[in-house]
Amino acid sequence: AIGSGWQEKPLTIDQVQGHLTGGGNVGLLAGKYSNGLCFFDADKWLGEFLDLFIGLGFGPRVIRDKGPDKAKIIIRVTGDIPENRKLYRPGEKQPFFEFLATGNQGVIAGTHPEQVPYTLALGNGVIPEFDAHAIEFFISLWNEIKEGRPIGSPPAALATGRSQPTAAEGDHLKEQVLERWPTYE
Repeated sequence: AIGSGWQEKPLTIDQVQGHLTGGGNVGLLAGKYSNGLCFFDADKWLGEFLDLFIGLGFGPRVIRDKGPDKAKIIIRVTGDIPENRKLYRPGEKQPFFEFLATGNQGVIAGTHPEQVPYTLALGNGVIPEFDAHAIEFFISLWNEIKEGRPIGSPPAALATGRSQPTAAEGDHLKEQVLERWPTYE
């Protein structure tokens, strides 16, 4: 992502390599621009998040040395892509968790402002796939567990419409999670 209009004008691999070699960072466009690739961006409690959603720990993620409890976990959303989300704890101004989708990007190579390199850890190389209902379930459950502010409450999240699954959707979502991670129960 270099300059304005990066969402509509992705760079060639040669341009990206030149930018990276020159000391720049490289971001992966999220959402519709990358065939559904999105990020779960954990800025706290990464270990707890991966303990709960254990299957996410095996796939690719972006890490850095001075952020052992932080990572951007790369996932693919099938079908409709949910809106971007930010989760906040009461009284805190920085989000503890974000879902980065269309209109966002995640840095996958380069150097963090704290002067530590970003590392793309491939894990088993398999990008986990979920539909929008499962994404909403993960976000809602993680927000509830970490006692975050209600999703959508100012200034917590973008106005994105309904962010909680309905009761009728709950069983379907739990089945999806159990299908992917039998240890969830």
